[in-house]
Amino acid sequence: RALAEATAAAELIGLGLAPRAASRLLAMAPPRPPRVDVREMEARVEVLWLSDVETDAPFAEWPTDLASATRGYGGASQFTRHNLLTAVFVVDPASRAGARLAGYAAELCRKAAPVRVGVLLRSGTSSGTSAPRAGLGVRLARHAFEAGGRGALLALLRSLDASAALGAAEGGHLPDGALREALAAALEQKSHKPKGKKRKRAAKGADAGRGVEEAFERLAGGDTQQDESPAFGLPDEPLVLVNGLVLRGDSSGLREAVGHELKLEATQLRGAVEAGALSADAGDVPRAVLSLWAGRGELLDEYSEGAVNRSSELRIGRILAEARAEEGRGDAEAEVDASVLAAAHAVLSRRVWREARARPRLGMTAKVGACGPGCLELPGEGAGAALHLVAVVEPLSVRANLVASLLIALRQALQARCTLLLATAPLREEPLPAPRDALPLAEFHSRAIGPLDALQPPPTALLEIVRSAQTLTLSVVAPSGWSVRLGVASDDLDNLQLDQLPPGHTVTASVSLASLLVSGRCASERRKGRKGKKGRGGGEASCAGEELRLSRAGAPAGAEAEAETRVMGGSVGAGYFQLPARPGLWRLAGSNVGDKDVALLSWTGGRVAVRPTASQPRDAEASARGGRGGGGRVHVFLLASGALYERFLRIMMRTAAERCSRPVTFHLLETFLTPEMRDAVHSGALARAVSAGLDAARAAEIRLVDYRWPAHLRHQREKQRLIWGHKILFLDLLFPLDVQRVIYIDADQIVQGDVAALYDMDLSGRPVAMTPFCRADPNADTTGYRFWESGFWASHLEPRPYHISALFVVDLAAFRQLGVGDTYRDSYQSLTADPSSLANLDQDLPNYLQRAVPIYSLPEEWLWCETWCGNASKPRAKTIDLCNNPLTKEPKLEQARRIGGERWRRVDEELQAALAGGSASRAKEEL
Repeated sequence: RALAEATAAAELIGLGLAPRAASRLLAMAPPRPPRVDVREMEARVEVLWLSDVETDAPFAEWPTDLASATRGYGGASQFTRHNLLTAVFVVDPASRAGARLAGYAAELCRKAAPVRVGVLLRSGTSSGTSAPRAGLGVRLARHAFEAGGRGALLALLRSLDASAALGAAEGGHLPDGALREALAAALEQKSHKPKGKKRKRAAKGADAGRGVEEAFERLAGGDTQQDESPAFGLPDEPLVLVNGLVLRGDSSGLREAVGHELKLEATQLRGAVEAGALSADAGDVPRAVLSLWAGRGELLDEYSEGAVNRSSELRIGRILAEARAEEGRGDAEAEVDASVLAAAHAVLSRRVWREARARPRLGMTAKVGACGPGCLELPGEGAGAALHLVAVVEPLSVRANLVASLLIALRQALQARCTLLLATAPLREEPLPAPRDALPLAEFHSRAIGPLDALQPPPTALLEIVRSAQTLTLSVVAPSGWSVRLGVASDDLDNLQLDQLPPGHTVTASVSLASLLVSGRCASERRKGRKGKKGRGGGEASCAGEELRLSRAGAPAGAEAEAETRVMGGSVGAGYFQLPARPGLWRLAGSNVGDKDVALLSWTGGRVAVRPTASQPRDAEASARGGRGGGGRVHVFLLASGALYERFLRIMMRTAAERCSRPVTFHLLETFLTPEMRDAVHSGALARAVSAGLDAARAAEIRLVDYRWPAHLRHQREKQRLIWGHKILFLDLLFPLDVQRVIYIDADQIVQGDVAALYDMDLSGRPVAMTPFCRADPNADTTGYRFWESGFWASHLEPRPYHISALFVVDLAAFRQLGVGDTYRDSYQSLTADPSSLANLDQDLPNYLQRAVPIYSLPEEWLWCETWCGNASKPRAKTIDLCNNPLTKEPKLEQARRIGGERWRRVDEELQAALAGGSASRAKEEL
């Protein structure tokens, strides 16, 4: 939008206008759309009504008194069973723009929006198609309506919209294949019989295919003269009439404009009802609404582009004359040249107003006066002098960090006049704390802004931070549709101590886009509300647990999917799913959802909505059965962040593989890995180093897993808590669907037992197994630090023990079937509304929920830690955890060498030598 206004400013100044005058024109509110009298139009042409608030089942229990429209927020017309709002979509459904707009009409009906929705079919509305194909979309739509009623027409419109969304258009017109597919979807749809029409049923199987083909060929050769509807002076383009308001624009902008106008119209009609100017006494509420606007002089007999333009040009002329008079260059009453008015109107209509109608400006309550203390103003240059950027920020806030780099980029790109107002206490609920070290500025942000162009250098972000003794972490906040990876880095990005760096040193790191995300929502039909009727009392039931797979479009049947996932359930993320993919054409499929084409053709990722073809309840017997280990590979889940913990992680992997009687597959969370660790995985060097000394049958396998934190789930800003969240919140979604069990082991552990025995353990039907911490042999020195043995935890858990999350087993089969992941995420969302809750997120959450999700208590020898356990139990320990000691605060590396002894030091040296040799070999190959 800023770039559009900058272009408009340059064009206005090019007309000879001064920057001040151009600025005032840009600030003009867009003219209200003209409102035409559609009563005659609805009487003379056939509008195909897709919904009716007064007669449709979803609204059957709503009150019939019009006064109900005044009992809610923002007009709340959804509380009265009258057609206060009418939206007629004027489209050619076979054109790409018309199909997308008609798809929005179908979406309003699916959501049971309190709007009477209709479609007026017009051939050739911006489709650029010659006869006889020009009227084919109209004939298809009418045939669908006559054959199957409203439901069949909605099915056809949804199918055409899906094809148009994939870019399946030739010169603006959908190809015959898409039209045939839409006709088949319409004829398969069962619906109620429309009034006065005989319903035709489509044949089944091969007969249905022949019937579709015959119907299509017959309609394709139809008479285009029968497709014409009176124009009533309306523009020859897709548009929407909202209670007579003529809304125009591209399909995406029109969707937003329609939503905005419906809300505004509802608010205005609410006021009319309250004032007694509108009633339902006449019986025909839509006509009464139009009569109301006619009485106020706002209704045109027929749409006239010239009349609309003349009104806007008069406003432009007044503004230009006033600006000229203020500059001493003329009289405010003098007329402005007609050609200038017409040209300025054209610029504003094309560049500014169409966008402004879809995304209205936020009104300023007061004009910015002269800059004083706490204000910075930079003048504009050239055409940028007509633009005014105003930002009100609180300097000691994260948002100020975020907006600063954006303002700098806009200022540089647009050369606009810029005013920065610094606000403090008025924007805060509480005053700033007095101590300097308590200031709420713990994060520093900079944006990388620029074009993603292979011929241009990639955009960069620069952070200039004062050297300090604090340890900092560098992380990347990526757009929601991206999965990114840190590349080559000059330093350990998890442990940056700026005061220890040499003078003039700059920490550098590269970031790469690993994949785009195909995300969306899977939901079944609207659930029934009160008295078994569909409506607001119900809602949509998500297809929780549905397994989805993403394959390349055109891949042969049975080919292995490139990505797979499950659909979330619960109340927070109901129906959400995500899959990583690269740009291109894909096919999304599931056992209970129809195949869906997905096109990743932009940098924003892909948003997809899917519906199940059949419901499939969770298998209670499978839930109780769960998954058992058996004699195959042992699956272990791992995560680490930073060079030090990756060093510990490699040692733990080697000790686990050495002592395991079966081959191990390690699943590493890729999100926090350093570039060096990721390269070692991809090259196979890490797997070879971990498997050193093992026979080929027991060689370890390493896979990378990832799950982007969803936007609907409350985000954690502190990196350690973000790591804990990834550790516990996405266990049902991270792993391949054929993995039935997984063991999690903290990076800073030394494995001394056979984890295959742990993997095969009978969990007595529990989905999760963890270890209570050293109850039989506690360390007396740290008794006072055992917070879980008193206060809240003691009373909340009684008689259950508090379990430690440094090592746990997940029966993924039971975990998924019982929806434990959804329970964890819903409870997390609720509890973290209080920032002080879940201090140890990864173990507090499952312990808090033990009544809902019982935890199987593992034998205590599976987790021993010097800090909390007595030395008598150490010889029986199957894993040794290098816990932090609150008494000694011994550095982690020194503790590892002391407790791990000769075995730990030997494994550490062997791994470092192996990986260093692998790096040298790869460097030599590259040379």
